[in-house]
Amino acid sequence: MEKLVDYPGKFERIVPKSGDIKPIPGRSPSKQYKQKGAEEDVPVDVDPCLLSDLPAAAPMEVLCEEAECPQYQEIEVEGTCGFELRRYNKGMWVMTEMNLKKGIPGAFTEASDMLEKYMNGDNVESVKMESTKPATVIFIMKDQNTPKTAYLSQYLPLAQHDNPPQPTEGKPLILKKNPELNFYVRSFGGSSSIHQFRREFAMLAAAIKKAGLNAVWSMRFFHEYSDKADEAQRHEVGLMVAPSES
Repeated sequence: MEKLVDYPGKFERIVPKSGDIKPIPGRSPSKQYKQKGAEEDVPVDVDPCLLSDLPAAAPMEVLCEEAECPQYQEIEVEGTCGFELRRYNKGMWVMTEMNLKKGIPGAFTEASDMLEKYMNGDNVESVKMESTKPATVIFIMKDQNTPKTAYLSQYLPLAQHDNPPQPTEGKPLILKKNPELNFYVRSFGGSSSIHQFRREFAMLAAAIKKAGLNAVWSMRFFHEYSDKADEAQRHEVGLMVAPSES
């Protein structure tokens, strides 16, 4: 787990501090992936500015009354469409690496069980914490369609941020204090699948490029707010705003 100690390094990079988000010069996002066989999941006749044609996402206000959620402010940027731009407050998260050899569903279940045990008191101080949302999968991409590494993270209740319970020795968990971060986010509802996540991510990336903005393309964020049994579902895909070069 040594490689988790400094993970993810890009979380420490500076993002723009004001709402005046502008296109960032540099290598064209469309040229960042040149692997043979890579392809977009956006049909050529679909406008990425359109909202998802999947069922509407469950309201954030309702979900975050049921469980504590990370706090953020939505930033309005003229000329953008197809996504929200959010500035998340600083926060403490617990995370673990996912074993992708088990496949994404199996790896998610295994990592989720580990984080749930930590939240329910399997920690040095035996502290049981209130439930939080979302569970966030972070993919570090090898190429446009293939993850190299993945992590599952869970937001800690605000009351635990100053002195979070330490993971039990030998457990592959780390605590990560994230700085203020900006994200592009696209949400959808209904039952989720790997194909739907990929398609919505591709729509998000296309909308960002259409707006002339830039992102950290090598990292993908998937926020899961729902259990499979929930009648109303909310799923989100996100990309981190690229750091300013100034």
